[in-house]
Amino acid sequence: MATTTAATSGTSTAVETDAGTATETETETTVEDPQAANVLQNATEAYADIEDFNATLVTSSTSSNGTVTETENTTQKISYRLPNQYRVETLAPESQAGNVVVSNGSSTTTYDAGNNTVQTFNTSDYSGGMNESSAFGSLTGLTADSNVSYEGTATIAGEDVYVLAVRPDTELQDINETIYLDQDSYFPVRVTTESSYEVDNETITTESMTTFRDVQINIGLSDDLFEFEAPEDAERPDSAFGASTYDSFEATQENTNITLCEPSEIPEGYSFENSTVTTFDGNTSATLLYTNGSDDLINDSLVVRVSTLGSTNESATTSYGENVTVNDQNGTYAENDGQGVLAFSTGDRQYTIAGPFSQDELVSIAESLDCSVDTSTNTSSEANPDSAYYQVDFVTGDSIENLRGDEGYYTSDRLIRFAHGNTDNGVTRVSDGEFIINETAADRIESEDISVENGTATITFSVTEGESIELTLASYQKTGDGWSAQTEAQQRFIDADTQTFESGTHTLSVDLPGTDIDSTDGSEPVVVNEAENDDGLSAAEILDRTNQSYQNVSDITADYATDSHWSYDGDQYYSNNASGTFTFKAPNQTRYDFTNGSIFVNSGNTSTLYNASNNSATVYPNYSPHGIVNGIDNQSYLGSYLDLINQSNTVVYEGTTTVEGGEAYVFSLTPQYDYGAYYTESTTLYLNTETYLPLGSDYAGTYGNASNGTDDTYTVNTRYSNLQVNTGVSDDEFNLTIPDGTSVTDYSFGSVSYEDYDSLEETQQDTGYTIPQPTELPDGYSFVNATVWTYPPTSYTAGDQVENLTDVDLYYSDGSETIEVYMYQLPENDVFYGFGTKTPINGQAGYFESLGGGYNYLNFACGDLDYSIYGQLSRSELVTIGESVNCTADVPTSSE
Repeated sequence: MATTTAATSGTSTAVETDAGTATETETETTVEDPQAANVLQNATEAYADIEDFNATLVTSSTSSNGTVTETENTTQKISYRLPNQYRVETLAPESQAGNVVVSNGSSTTTYDAGNNTVQTFNTSDYSGGMNESSAFGSLTGLTADSNVSYEGTATIAGEDVYVLAVRPDTELQDINETIYLDQDSYFPVRVTTESSYEVDNETITTESMTTFRDVQINIGLSDDLFEFEAPEDAERPDSAFGASTYDSFEATQENTNITLCEPSEIPEGYSFENSTVTTFDGNTSATLLYTNGSDDLINDSLVVRVSTLGSTNESATTSYGENVTVNDQNGTYAENDGQGVLAFSTGDRQYTIAGPFSQDELVSIAESLDCSVDTSTNTSSEANPDSAYYQVDFVTGDSIENLRGDEGYYTSDRLIRFAHGNTDNGVTRVSDGEFIINETAADRIESEDISVENGTATITFSVTEGESIELTLASYQKTGDGWSAQTEAQQRFIDADTQTFESGTHTLSVDLPGTDIDSTDGSEPVVVNEAENDDGLSAAEILDRTNQSYQNVSDITADYATDSHWSYDGDQYYSNNASGTFTFKAPNQTRYDFTNGSIFVNSGNTSTLYNASNNSATVYPNYSPHGIVNGIDNQSYLGSYLDLINQSNTVVYEGTTTVEGGEAYVFSLTPQYDYGAYYTESTTLYLNTETYLPLGSDYAGTYGNASNGTDDTYTVNTRYSNLQVNTGVSDDEFNLTIPDGTSVTDYSFGSVSYEDYDSLEETQQDTGYTIPQPTELPDGYSFVNATVWTYPPTSYTAGDQVENLTDVDLYYSDGSETIEVYMYQLPENDVFYGFGTKTPINGQAGYFESLGGGYNYLNFACGDLDYSIYGQLSRSELVTIGESVNCTADVPTSSE
């Protein structure tokens, strides 16, 4: 809250009035009336002692255009606690009675009693509720940039009050406000407002009066007051908010599903600074910021904002200001404190352009907006629901098959052009020319728009003289009409044409996805039992909604419980019941706080389990054999369930049931892959019928035991309840500091260093243990070099100094292809585990996995080493190499 003192210059002043003496402080806001300044100063000091309050607000408001007058009376009970917790309950009128807005500081929940709907927002993303224009915050909100005068005293509802008249310094509306402050507490007793503004040559006048009743200050409001539990049958409409910032106009266009328009004429000295793309309730907006080097971004920037109008077809013009015309479109212009605001709409787009510019300047900027694509074709409602949606990218270098996975995505130094479309309407959006930022490539490549005909995408381009350059045209199938970075990981790679070009004119062509979007190549699940449920949804539609809903989740908190049982040689030897609280933040941060004091944290880079019962901790690196699923890592809460669905042979819809977390759809899944050490034979998955988020799962399967070569069984049943979505969870929740003195087993390798060697002799000499080498290699392969990795040991006491361990990489080549042999020391008494198809090597546990592109991987136990062989080799070739490795020799640790 701003400090206000009486001043007519930049000096401090203390004045005495019938309201008392103001404390002398440095001037922050100028109020020429000394008595008004004195009251505001005393009020500011009084508010500094307020920690919480309750009050009942009674508001009466009228609005009239001279012909029709509308009146509304509301009564609300408000509770507020510093710094940012509040609760607003509407008591009247009857049509709004029961509506509630609650904020606990990190999230805001709104409940519409009439429609029985509840929505929760990240508080930083939600501007509703208590703010600078409400409760005692209204003083600074109402008096900022205003002329304030002291009007004397009065009595309202038996309370003696000071009266302040406020006239905001604005040309947008004609506003007069009166604030009545209690003479003892300086808390508002009443606020009245009268205003008028012009709309289409019609004058609209409004009057409102808000009275604060039953005010209670510093009564110690409880935490429970700022939480809200909605009725069990309340609906939760999809209204997720998302925002992303980009450093170029081209990147902005690539990351939004609406066609943007960039002004070709901007004021001298201004250039593009950055942009922000936001989505809310299905509507998208993009804000482009242009600056002139000034540090005052608020007052000196040019802002161009384009957004979808939504389903209500509301007007883009403001309710105040002067009527203007922009390219034959109606709009409004207003000016306030040196800032001009121009608003207009065209088609289904709304535009707002603002900055320190005159009406003529803003209109000129608006009329220079260059839209390269007709936005009318870029709407999902016009496309056939059976259409296949595609994205085609023209890039430098090779293609990326798994976008947003381990290979990343096409950055602006590689991406030259793109096209989006569908099999029903053809191309619906293309890049606005070439926007690759790699100057060398940009200077040498001239290209045309990507064209589509008969299921094939083609690009024609020319390359100037110089070194040869590798270029690719790649196609992908999208999940729908729009595009976002969060959904790009769901795209399915279709085709790529990669070639190396010299100077001249060339073409590249790729196939596009067909119309049979439900076809499978064996890597996608087969959905069984397509009968519609009581909601009229098929099993496939439920799973599709599940995939779509996950992209709107940024974080989740919930209560958690699990029940697990493990057998050994047919007898149960271990069971565990655990419960506590659960926290998740996309894409891969997870935390479990168990009731026994133990904690599990996945920070995104490592996973740490702290065992409170014996003061020990275990740290693991995060490894995702299947990468990113739907923009969420498959090791995370959401990603693991998505991975289960997407990597299953069959998905059977079993109906609905009630679990602790609520009503759930039930699915039975049969996994497609054998991950080796832990093989899940069957899974039952429970999805919330409203949010489609997992409420739990039942696993049953086997796990390999390397010591006896048997498969033992396990069951794990998990439930989540009291889910809260998008509450603004901080990254700090996932930083777990291990206390000194804790016994730590660390598999994350800590701080790693390495050294390369050109001979096996040098490698062996500096390793510290005998290196088991393969004696059988394919014809033509010989040793090339080696790398020795050094890292902290896996077992140590937190706070103590530790000695490092070493791993070894051996490389063999035939001149064109390479075989990599990698080995690392297993911790003492540790058991080897792998993943893939079980493939024993010399009687030891082993696993084979195909990695795609002709590359395969063999992993097996070799004495006290975890031993791996990787290359473009068949399974039989890998087994031959593996069985030639002598694993019977002693393999001492580096400390021996």
